[in-house]
This record gives sequence, C-alpha cells and structure tokens, in this order.
Amino acid sequence: MASDVEIANRALSKLGDKTIVSLTEDSNSARAINECYVLVRKNEIRRHPWHFAKKRALLAASATAPAFDFSYAYPLPSDCLRVLMPHPESDSVQYDGKVDWKLEGRSILSDQAGPLKITYLADVTDSEQFDSAFVDTFAARLAAEVSMRLTGSAEKRKLALEEYRMSLLEARRVNAFEQFSIERPMGDWEIARL
Repeated sequence: MASDVEIANRALSKLGDKTIVSLTEDSNSARAINECYVLVRKNEIRRHPWHFAKKRALLAASATAPAFDFSYAYPLPSDCLRVLMPHPESDSVQYDGKVDWKLEGRSILSDQAGPLKITYLADVTDSEQFDSAFVDTFAARLAAEVSMRLTGSAEKRKLALEEYRMSLLEARRVNAFEQFSIERPMGDWEIARL
C-alpha cells in the first residue's frame, strides 16, 4: 500500500504544497503533518469499523473488581481504539436480551465471568496494512487539518473538508460491501406470521 510519507505527500499535493522526503525533515510542511499525523490516524480508524483494523481478543478479568454494580473489570488491549458492539446472540455478552457490560475508562465492566470475548478496532501503525480507501480518506483528512497552517486559505480548507467528506462516504460504501450480513433468527411472532 502506501508509506507514511506517501500518505503525507498525498495530503500536501491536495493543497498544492511541496512534497516531503521525511515526516521529520526540517520544513514547515513536514512539521505540520508530523504534529497531527498520529492523532488523525487514530481518530480516522476509530470513526468507522474498518476491516483492516478489526481484531478479536479474549480478555482476562483484572484482580481488582469494580466498587459496585459489576463483578468483573476487564482491561482493554493496549492497542484498542474502540470496542465494537458485540453480536446480539453472543452468550458471553448478553443476559435476557440485555447487554451486560459497560465501557468505563480503559476497562469493560461486566458480570460475565471471563474470558470476555470482544471485537475491537486496533491502532494499526503500519501504513502498509491500511486499506486503499482508508489511505485516500486519511490523506484528505490530513490535508484538511493542515490546510490553514500551510495555505492560510479558508477556501482551500473548505475544499479539503469537502474532499474528505466525499472520500469518507466512498470508503464507507466500499467497506460496507465487504461486510457480510448475518441473518438474525426469526422470533416467535415472525414464525407465527408465516
């Protein structure tokens, strides 16, 4: 796919700025990109359930239980950016139709005995793992973030934000086509109607 520098240069070219050789080079463009690169990457991965960033984990309970309401605390993996909603039929996360866990800080609180099964979005730092649609979206977002600093033009920022929105819509559409829908079982009422 694309390297960090290639992603940065895509963002800079969207603004009509000079390309860079390294994120740490001594130029205004490199400093502007470098200051926001990691934060924007994490934020963009967190915003949408990108397939390349999905991971599964079996969490062990912490030795320290929550003070009240729940029996167990499960520390999140260090690379977890967002816990995805579990599948509704998963017996490890649901009792009587009610999800039995709550996210608090960097832990999941639950009455469910471990291990707790989760699917989450991981902080993928290797840009070679990024989906090509994500690369376009990420570069467009970087361009929007640094546009005022590098160009001083509100119009260029507006255009960069619009390009980001369009890129995000397209990336989400493509990502959704790769998602297989799971047919939920019919309830008693639906069966009776047949």
